Amino acid sequence: MLTISPGVVEAGRARLPVHLAETWILRAGAVALPLAVWPVGDDVFVLAKAAVLGLLVTALLALRVLRLAAASEPAARRRPGTPLDLPLAAFVASAALSTVLSPAAGTALLGARYRYEGLLTIVAYALLFRLAAQALDGREARGVVRALLLGGFVVAALAVVQSLVETALIGGATEETARTFGGSLRATSTFGNAGTLGAFLAMLAPLALDELLRARSAADRLLAGNVAIVVVLALVLTYSRAAWLGAGLGIAVVAAGPAARLCRRRPWTAPAAAALVLPCLAVAVRVAPPWTRSVLERAASLADPTQGSGATRLHIWADTLHLVAARPLVGWGPDTFGLVFPRFQTGDWTPGFLIDKAHSDLLQVAATQGLLGAAAYVAVAAAFVAAFWRGRARPGAPALLAAWLAYQVPLQLDFSWLPSAAPAWLLMAAAVATWRGGERRVNEFGRPRHTWYTLGHGRAGDGRQGAG
Repeated sequence: MLTISPGVVEAGRARLPVHLAETWILRAGAVALPLAVWPVGDDVFVLAKAAVLGLLVTALLALRVLRLAAASEPAARRRPGTPLDLPLAAFVASAALSTVLSPAAGTALLGARYRYEGLLTIVAYALLFRLAAQALDGREARGVVRALLLGGFVVAALAVVQSLVETALIGGATEETARTFGGSLRATSTFGNAGTLGAFLAMLAPLALDELLRARSAADRLLAGNVAIVVVLALVLTYSRAAWLGAGLGIAVVAAGPAARLCRRRPWTAPAAAALVLPCLAVAVRVAPPWTRSVLERAASLADPTQGSGATRLHIWADTLHLVAARPLVGWGPDTFGLVFPRFQTGDWTPGFLIDKAHSDLLQVAATQGLLGAAAYVAVAAAFVAAFWRGRARPGAPALLAAWLAYQVPLQLDFSWLPSAAPAWLLMAAAVATWRGGERRVNEFGRPRHTWYTLGHGRAGDGRQGAG
């Protein structure tokens, strides 16, 4: 006979409104972060996303205070911390120390104009991760991931239209620039930067493929396939080679398991697919639109990383090592790279443009937060991978790791910037919540609570999702 604890009944009633608010705010934030723009003023893209990040963190903090103040939610029922808490706290502490000791403390605190990657933004990233990871369980985390895909789909659709239409109307320079390549205008959409948009879309590509592979109905497969195609096409039109590499790695991680199972059941699949690759490519090149030639040319340039922007990065990395050596322990302060780098620059690597990023996030952290910050940065990454390893058997776990890996490749070959970094921290929170699992929530009748509010088509009794 089923008995219901009065404490469970009261706690379930008290927690429900606040928890629903947290879940929906996170979903709304996942959609709004990549889409936010502010058409008034000279900063159209970044400041609007910074405002959304600030509002999101403020709302989550307010709801967390309400939760902690609720007498009906005993400490034993609250979720434990995450494996990233200590290294992330160390990372924030190193940023604070480097800000206090920085020769440009104002910039280190607020961030440089158009970048806004100072201490306050670093604290906002850490709070977003911590509050989201505490608010979500595995099933709700999948809803946040789908919300990210929804926002990303809209961004990608706008990117495709922008790149193709603008290229057809006005064209672009034939040389490689931040905005053009091979006569085509690179997609920037609501991000204002092709490389940053590419990093964001690279992160979403493995998630879109995972949704397609997990679809159980024709309607779901059609929807997921549409999202995947639009995201990949927009990614291609960014002409970001680092993002292409990252997406390729992430997609390979997601596809490896299903491909291996298919090959075991049908051993002829792999050689047949390999035999079709070259003929299909040849036909595609002949019938494809003109911009595809620029894409192939861009892809071919991966064979020689010492030319073009690849050569520029090599020079910047070499000069950055001297910058790090000048203040090795605490660095120069967050987002002060552009102020300091000219002292150590040995050549005009980007004529007419200021170099304000190291074009490698680990080097950027070493320069701005010193080796203490770099050590904490590596510890955060290691803790994230360790969290995956503990929860690797949970549904969707490999896809979340694949998305993180896909983002890390362009991050280490380019730089962290708020438009893509804020969604990435939210994704990390959803990943940790998924890998951690947790208790099944109950309603006032003591039964598993139906997730009628879950974004997507998950069923309340679906064990594949409930296990997460």
